[in-house]
Amino acid sequence: MTKSSLMPKARSSVMTIDPYVGGDVTPKGMVRRIVLASNESPLGPSPLVLEFFRNFNLNLSSYPNGGASRLREAIASVHQRSMDHLICGNGSEDIIHLICRAYAGEGDEILMPQYGFLVYSIAAKTNGASPVFFPQPHLYSEVDRLLEHVTAKTKIVCLDNPGNPLGCMLTRNDLLTLHQNLPPHVLLVLDEAYAEYVEHTDYESGLTLFKDAKNVITLRTFSKAYGLAGMRIGWAHGAPEVLDALHRIRQPFNVNSIGQHSATIAVHDQGWIKKAFEHNLAHRSWTKEKLEELGFRVNPSQGNFLLFDCETPERAKDIYHYLGTRGVMIRPVSGYNLHHHMRVSIGRDFEMAEFIDLMKAFVAEKK
Repeated sequence: MTKSSLMPKARSSVMTIDPYVGGDVTPKGMVRRIVLASNESPLGPSPLVLEFFRNFNLNLSSYPNGGASRLREAIASVHQRSMDHLICGNGSEDIIHLICRAYAGEGDEILMPQYGFLVYSIAAKTNGASPVFFPQPHLYSEVDRLLEHVTAKTKIVCLDNPGNPLGCMLTRNDLLTLHQNLPPHVLLVLDEAYAEYVEHTDYESGLTLFKDAKNVITLRTFSKAYGLAGMRIGWAHGAPEVLDALHRIRQPFNVNSIGQHSATIAVHDQGWIKKAFEHNLAHRSWTKEKLEELGFRVNPSQGNFLLFDCETPERAKDIYHYLGTRGVMIRPVSGYNLHHHMRVSIGRDFEMAEFIDLMKAFVAEKK
């Protein structure tokens, strides 16, 4: 027996995971000057949060509140929900992993969109469950296609609504149809990371649509519209009986003191969220129009980003390189098997103007 054969070995399902690659990567030869790759808020956090940091006086030698009680109380007040229906985490990804650990394992299936958030598959494999993908041939979710893939092994359905990177959404009636046709033992996880940006009148959050459901967990985050991505704070709403399992396995202090305090301040400043929504709506519409004028097919989006078709993988790479060497970073989505698409986040006024100017220059040079 060789020495190498005696080394510790990770579980086989873990070794099938491709590590998550965020939008913070700067490839060699490129310049990170304007970053439109991570769906971050161009407005940043509420001025009230910045004021807190200017007069910072938290006691950092003490542990944070284990249950994030003040933060949950603030969220409950703003969204008119009960505290015992809420749980907070180190980003919504933390809660996704908790859900998969608590409700799925070896031999189970977790159903997710073909082009959904990559963390769903990672969380499934981490816990030995099998990720199953329902197809999105038209680059949006269809309830019938999803339901066709529900089997006796399905324990969880993860659904980003709006979706990332597609930007698509399911309507209120879509969600009702989905929930009514799911077996009651299947847990429906609605990931609403971009809910604050939705302007479509047929959209309704799981927070209101399924506020009393026993098999729905609705996820939210402070990383997007709230501008607190660096804090890593997420939260979820669900039945207390369902969340009980998550509380049992979460880290005792999974949201740090600074994050709890900042998010508590931020959630009360809904006027700032309205500004973030209005900025995004205006610049998302303008950017989509300009890209279409340049001949690109752009997916309809309810998020703070746009997915656009570059026609070929080679052209997508050329655009990425052309922009990156000139200081503008956007997001390749080949990790989602969308090899001829790119995703651009909505940034500040001058950032979007420069992005479009560079895209015009690229198209003109390649004619």
